[in-house]
Amino acid sequence: MCADCFETSYYEFKTEWEFEQFAAMLKQVLRHKFATGQLRELPVDEPVASTGQAEQRFLCRSCGTTWVLSSPDNAWRGYFLPEAEAAAHLSRLAKHDKYRRLGCLAILLVVLALGLWRLMR
Repeated sequence: MCADCFETSYYEFKTEWEFEQFAAMLKQVLRHKFATGQLRELPVDEPVASTGQAEQRFLCRSCGTTWVLSSPDNAWRGYFLPEAEAAAHLSRLAKHDKYRRLGCLAILLVVLALGLWRLMR
């Protein structure tokens, strides 16, 4: 990242209001950075595998960093990160979801085992 890039990254938007405030600020910043040639928008014809459902991608012409925006939708909290950080963030989220599923399965098995043990007593 450089001085021409964005100042803040978001790993998630906690509320709809926070995203709306960010979107309004982003609109103003983009207008200025597009006019000065600091940024250009990249096409998103198909989702980039490493960044999930990216809706917008921006390339900083100074340092070559690609920024990715994914808007929140229901339980999905979205993000605004450099592409490499977005890929790592999505990897962490997938790992967390896997552990959560395994934890739920373990609890279910314990409950079933206790139920069977109680029936057999």
